[in-house]
Amino acid sequence: MQVGTIARPTGWQERAVTWTDEDKKQQSGFEVVNFGQAPWQVVQNDVSVTVGNQAVTRAIALDMNGVPRGDVPVQRDGAKVTFQMPRDGMYVVLR
Repeated sequence: MQVGTIARPTGWQERAVTWTDEDKKQQSGFEVVNFGQAPWQVVQNDVSVTVGNQAVTRAIALDMNGVPRGDVPVQRDGAKVTFQMPRDGMYVVLR
């Protein structure tokens, strides 16, 4: 499993803008007004995952390099397994 969150450099700034495109349609979006600088600010995730696979018995958190960090507790409910993604992690392997 993989989860992603918002990651921006410190000081990142953007503002809402609208413009007319080449087809004369009104568009809206954001303009970056400050690209910021290091260090990056990463929002921690808050994700609970339920998988309908009775073969899954274990969840293992990986670091950013794919190296195992440790087991993630799983709860079984019949053929379903539920676990909480590590708040500071992006990857969990199910076995």
